[in-house]
Amino acid sequence: MSKQSDHHPVSASQLKHLRFEAMSWRSDYDFSKKRQAEERKLIDEIRYKRACIETVSKFPEEEDVQHRIHGFVRFVIDIVRNNRLNDEFTEIRGRRPIFLANWEATLYRSPLERICLEVDHEAERIRSTAENLSMAYEVYGLLILSEGAILFSRKNFFGQDEQGVLLEPSHTADFIRKELEFLEQFRRQVQNEIEEAKRQDENENHSSTFDQIKEMIKDSKKDIHVKHMEIQTEMDNQRESMKKLCEKFEKIKSIATSSKTDQEEREHIEHLKHTKKHSEHEQQRSKPKEVNSEEPGEDLLDLDYDYEEPENHDDSINTPSYVSDDDNTGQQRYPGHHKKLELESRLTEIREFLMENQGVPERKISEDNPMRPQERYLVCSFCLAKGRHYSDSCPTYVSVKSRMKRARCKQCLDSRHNTEHCRNETRQCMYCRSKKHNKALYTLPEEIQECYKEVEEIEHELDNFEEYYEPRVPPD
Repeated sequence: MSKQSDHHPVSASQLKHLRFEAMSWRSDYDFSKKRQAEERKLIDEIRYKRACIETVSKFPEEEDVQHRIHGFVRFVIDIVRNNRLNDEFTEIRGRRPIFLANWEATLYRSPLERICLEVDHEAERIRSTAENLSMAYEVYGLLILSEGAILFSRKNFFGQDEQGVLLEPSHTADFIRKELEFLEQFRRQVQNEIEEAKRQDENENHSSTFDQIKEMIKDSKKDIHVKHMEIQTEMDNQRESMKKLCEKFEKIKSIATSSKTDQEEREHIEHLKHTKKHSEHEQQRSKPKEVNSEEPGEDLLDLDYDYEEPENHDDSINTPSYVSDDDNTGQQRYPGHHKKLELESRLTEIREFLMENQGVPERKISEDNPMRPQERYLVCSFCLAKGRHYSDSCPTYVSVKSRMKRARCKQCLDSRHNTEHCRNETRQCMYCRSKKHNKALYTLPEEIQECYKEVEEIEHELDNFEEYYEPRVPPD
């Protein structure tokens, strides 16, 4: 019976009651956990506040505040007394004429910049000390309000002085303000000297604008003169060629006139011969008949003569003057033959010169020439363009003659010293591999370009010779 009671099934109401008890127990457990966490948080907060209260420093005493005020005022006075920048500035400024006379404006400017930085540093130290002093005065006032100090003792303290400076706040403020104004005025004076030294340095390194304009006008006049000479030379050449053409036309006209005159003379001679033959023939016909036995022979001779004479006349007209080799050579020696030989000889010399120097690179003249990134700061020694092109490619000063006038040093192209005083490293010329000159002043590339132009002019003139004086080929 007992075993049967142990295995008796649980009813639904009992299950519901058990579930309710389990849920209530779980909610009580969660609530207790939450309460314990809040208690721990509150305990930690109380401990933190107690620790903060323990670490708070005590309110300073009156003697401590007075000692700090004395220290701050003494520090400002020491800064002012130990300041020797005005004496250094006076000494450097007294040596100014020596620096400027020796063209050493940079050496004059560098100590001035150092003095300017030291003035800024001293002024910053005084400002920071003034802020600390004002905070100390505020703390002293709070002590009076909290009755930590007596008003009478503060009045006696403000009546004291530190090395001649009263400790009263208005007096210390005026003292610090005047010292800062003096340093600011001194700094402006030093800055003005620095600006003047910079302008002097610019005048030393570069010529004045007026000199540059004068140089540009001078170069423009030279260029105009060169262009004028070139145009004048071209006009003279044109006049010479026109003169030669006129001479050629006159010669052709004279030849045509002489040939026409010769032809008229031949026709007149032929007419006279024909008239003479006709009169002789009439005379033969008027003679007696016994003489008629000779007439056939004479008629045959006359017919033969009449037949041969027109052939000779035609040959004299159609046959050219190239009868023999001597006559042919004489005809080929047309006007300007020696001039043509001279041009051909000159052309051969120039071509030999160009063949010898065919390995020389061409000088590239361009306003914007690609430069290496590390050389973007370079300035052209002739036109002063920065980062645009190398000095060898300057389009403003193309000829070596104009470049020689711009550069004093032939090694580094500097305008501030001569070649014998140059201390810069010499570079190898890209045209001749020599280190005795700069590549921008080497004349061989310019001579090669002039030779190419001369070759074109000679070839053009030879073409004109072939066009105007081409030898005639005799007909077959």
